[in-house]
Amino acid sequence: MVTVREITMLLAFSLTLVLTLTPFVACRPQVRRVQAVDRVPVGSSLSQSEYDDLRRLLVNETRVESVYRSSVHGSSYSNMLRRVNTKDGLVFLIRKDDYVFGAFVGTGLYLPAVPEDYRVYWSGETWHFSLAGHFSNATKIPVDERRRYIEVAGRKASGVGANVVVGGRLWLGYGGLDRPSGQDRPAADIRRCLQYITKDRVPAGYVGVRDAYGDGVFGGNGTFVADELEVLHVVRYEIELMSVAGVEQVNMP
Repeated sequence: MVTVREITMLLAFSLTLVLTLTPFVACRPQVRRVQAVDRVPVGSSLSQSEYDDLRRLLVNETRVESVYRSSVHGSSYSNMLRRVNTKDGLVFLIRKDDYVFGAFVGTGLYLPAVPEDYRVYWSGETWHFSLAGHFSNATKIPVDERRRYIEVAGRKASGVGANVVVGGRLWLGYGGLDRPSGQDRPAADIRRCLQYITKDRVPAGYVGVRDAYGDGVFGGNGTFVADELEVLHVVRYEIELMSVAGVEQVNMP
């Protein structure tokens, strides 16, 4: 029969063992493997060379993640909003035939308080770009300061003519502007676009298509349906650590 003394000694030994081992188990941090910044983001349509060119245009050492693709997540405005959520620093990447181009905004997609309304706000760092089909090299086209804004439609908006408008030159979910005032509704398909760069802003060396006004139309025409619309999130200076107790994220300024 086990005596009380033996039980007490056994409990004391067990407690000592737990206190001895616990610091080594609970405090040993594990670093989450973050995808190398020089590799194509998981799930992206970008080739390695396209991604390298995009990173050069972004200038700063950054980590980029693909958060939305129309061919994977659906082509409605709601599909895109659900994936983008509250993220800031967005690259809108468009593929049409052999053309690859788009725009970058330093902000995110901030919906208006009223679903039937739309919201216009300053978009911070804003520029258009081409990765293929328009110049001999990847090219950034700065947006004039007075046009550094973004228009974002509510989920039930009318009178805007598109779901998202970047700098007045790239329209996503373009539904047209030739209907009676107040009846301009965004298209059901976010891939329906209107895009142009005015002739005075088109950089030298442009070999793409121009419209009747001499403006550069990167999609081969002013209005078109993209083969693919992708949104990438530019993550700057982020460190991710994972401990046994949970995940800790630290954002560096």
